Amino acid sequence: MTTVLMDAPEYDPAKARRRYARILSALSLIVVIAAVWWFVRYWPQERAVDHFLTACEQKQYEKAYGLWMADPDWQKHPEKYNRYKFSDFERDWAGGGELGLIREHKIEAAERPKGGTTGVVVIVTINKRYEKAHFFVADEDKSLSFWRDFLY
Repeated sequence: MTTVLMDAPEYDPAKARRRYARILSALSLIVVIAAVWWFVRYWPQERAVDHFLTACEQKQYEKAYGLWMADPDWQKHPEKYNRYKFSDFERDWAGGGELGLIREHKIEAAERPKGGTTGVVVIVTINKRYEKAHFFVADEDKSLSFWRDFLY
């Protein structure tokens, strides 16, 4: 049996409004999820830098060194870190380095550099200085280093 145009169901405006509302709600939800993801995609790396600088502000240099090296138990095996010893780290971050004594910081931005790097560059204002500090946070273990080659 074939249907013809005259046998089509009657138009129901309430059903059409519900369908439109469901479609609009789904699209809105997708946009909100995408926006939230966009703003928090580098949150773990920003948090790692924030914890490090907060430890420096509080003069907890042993903790800060553990965060820099991504090894909270670094004191059990300091020989693993001969390339950047704790004494050098303490000299650099306890006021003797180029950034001076860390009194305050503000995370400005984070970006994944081009070129296939396996980490994120977090840009920070330290002590309200005009020149920003660029920290590189490795994806694999959240260890920190300076990023000097980053052009913003």
